[in-house]
Amino acid sequence: MTDFTFQAIGARSVAAHHIGTAITGPVNVLTAELLNSARDGQAPAGLTNLPPLPLCFGRTSELGWLRGTLGQPAAGIAVVQGLGGVGKSTLALAYAHRHRRDYTFMWWIVAASPDHIEQSLADLALMASRLVV
Repeated sequence: MTDFTFQAIGARSVAAHHIGTAITGPVNVLTAELLNSARDGQAPAGLTNLPPLPLCFGRTSELGWLRGTLGQPAAGIAVVQGLGGVGKSTLALAYAHRHRRDYTFMWWIVAASPDHIEQSLADLALMASRLVV
């Protein structure tokens, strides 16, 4: 067995051989009861906060790929990646608008800054709390 020596130097430094889960910053812990009630709550079909759809031309194959990936019964996550300005958000928004009635609940998270993310998630939590009876 080899001995490893790691050294972290400086403020907020981290040194490790293996990190299974790393959490930085404040953490809000949600109870199992809250998570289950949110999962089991029934929202009206098509409930959403989607922004208006900008012009989106073409992208038929990409929209088809998203539908094939997300339209499965055990669908997980689809990742759309590319350089800035190529239309990733527009593609995601076009998919969301086309299929919003196929999902019980669809929420647009604005990720322009940490503050935007926090506000979007707070709005989502507020909406979810209204749905849980």
